[in-house]
Amino acid sequence: MNSKKMKHLFFIAISGISMLLINSDTFAVSKIIPEKNAVFDISSKIFLDGKLLSAPEIIARSSQSAAIFVSDKSGMSSLKIQLIARERSENAITIKFDIQYKNGNTHIETKPELVLAPEHEGVITLSNAQHPYEIRVLVKLAKN
Repeated sequence: MNSKKMKHLFFIAISGISMLLINSDTFAVSKIIPEKNAVFDISSKIFLDGKLLSAPEIIARSSQSAAIFVSDKSGMSSLKIQLIARERSENAITIKFDIQYKNGNTHIETKPELVLAPEHEGVITLSNAQHPYEIRVLVKLAKN
């Protein structure tokens, strides 16, 4: 009976190692497949207290970081938006944000992610008790 247990454990160990190696090879192969070198036209409208503050537009390559920085004249209130866009499928674009908001001693950081259909708007709202920010984002594939 002890011999059967040993054979069974050996079989499980070999099976586990085989699955690990098979999955590792598949993972390595998937990294080799080149991603489309898509270019995105990302337009946004940034509202502060319901008023249009800025309407920046970014042309960004897939998987490359882009940033927007908006500040008042004194520098006491600012909004920094970093983003990375990637084509998720033919009808979906993922945008990962890193948003940092500063107003005096108040600092807020958030990292939302939007999945948008091309030419459809997404909205991010960031607020404290004093100043709500709203960021409206529209993304489309740019012509290369």
